[in-house]
Amino acid sequence: MVRKRYSKKSKSVWRKKTDISDVEAHLEEVRRDERLGGPASLKSNDELFYVERGTEDAKSDQVPAIKEKKNRKRKPLTIESLLKPVSKVEAIKRKTNSKDYNLDLELKKKKKLIGKTSNSKEKVPDNSNSQQVYSLWQSDESLAANNSKGIKKGDQIASTTKDQYKRPVSVAKIETEVPNVQICSSGASYNPAYDDHQVLLRDAIDEEMKSLKKQEKLDRKLALPENFQNDVTTWKEEMSCGLFQTEENEDDVNSSASDDDIAVGNTRTGARRRLTLREKRLKKIRKLRAMANNDVKLKKSRMQDIYRLRKIKSKLNEVEEISSKKQQTKELKLANSRHMPKRLGKLPYEEPKIDIKLSTELTGSLRTSSVEGNLFKDRFKSFQRRGIIESRKPVGSVRKRRVKFYEKKSYRD
Repeated sequence: MVRKRYSKKSKSVWRKKTDISDVEAHLEEVRRDERLGGPASLKSNDELFYVERGTEDAKSDQVPAIKEKKNRKRKPLTIESLLKPVSKVEAIKRKTNSKDYNLDLELKKKKKLIGKTSNSKEKVPDNSNSQQVYSLWQSDESLAANNSKGIKKGDQIASTTKDQYKRPVSVAKIETEVPNVQICSSGASYNPAYDDHQVLLRDAIDEEMKSLKKQEKLDRKLALPENFQNDVTTWKEEMSCGLFQTEENEDDVNSSASDDDIAVGNTRTGARRRLTLREKRLKKIRKLRAMANNDVKLKKSRMQDIYRLRKIKSKLNEVEEISSKKQQTKELKLANSRHMPKRLGKLPYEEPKIDIKLSTELTGSLRTSSVEGNLFKDRFKSFQRRGIIESRKPVGSVRKRRVKFYEKKSYRD
């Protein structure tokens, strides 16, 4: 008889028409063997069989009836046997830490405790040159016996002494190398040389020119445009255009609305044409050809990269040189920044104006020359330059409330 064939196109038909009884029977047999401790074919004879030695009479003589009852009592209960695992496969054991590992942890904890200090305070050292503390009610003999220099500060009550907190390391670290006093140039002398005075004068002129350019740029940015007045006159007309409809405007609106209706009526809303089988096949062929061409181009570019190794190596060397130059400039900038003032607040440090006398003001004598600059301002700027205080600008008084005006009765009358 010819075996009947079925169309196993879908999964449901495959499940219905396929006979898997032999596979299920085999799997059931394997499960049973696992429950019983494995297949019998793999076990040895000693595990399957045992040799009985001695007769039944000898057995009955050896084991009395009383012992059999005791042994019967010692047998485990059926509930206990049911609770035991049937499978011979051992459960996965959890990893336990060894004793040595636990000991190492304890040692580490103890070392941490030993290394820790009780408090981050430092007691004030006992200076021998400082003022000594003596007891008024103690005799001279007991004083000499205790200490020839008197009672130490540590012997007093703890609450009477002040402990000094440990200062951070960054306080003592000097970040800038700005000198405390800057010596002015030789051109600022009361009787300077001609060249030195001209150099200082040029520096002062350059500084003034920079400030003037900065102010001109600010004025240019804030100034109103040239055609501002013309724009103001035409602004009202432009803003009011179209608000008040006239007869001409109404005709224009109606004509534009009719044109829109005609345009909307003529528009076609048709679906996109579907591709034929031939067009689809050609599109697929073009796509496959493009993919193949891309693969060929990629392989060619990779082969060309092999021959470009020298060029790539030279390019890498150039990149390394550029990075090394950048690192050098960075280090040089960092070294130069140590001689420059630091920025502590939101405002940067501003150099004061150069104190200079004009050629007509030079007298050549210290007695007749007038004083330039201010010593207090110079010291204040020195504090800002060294980073002792932050740079600030003078802030004027701000009125919190609006001033109210009242009329007097005499003024009304």
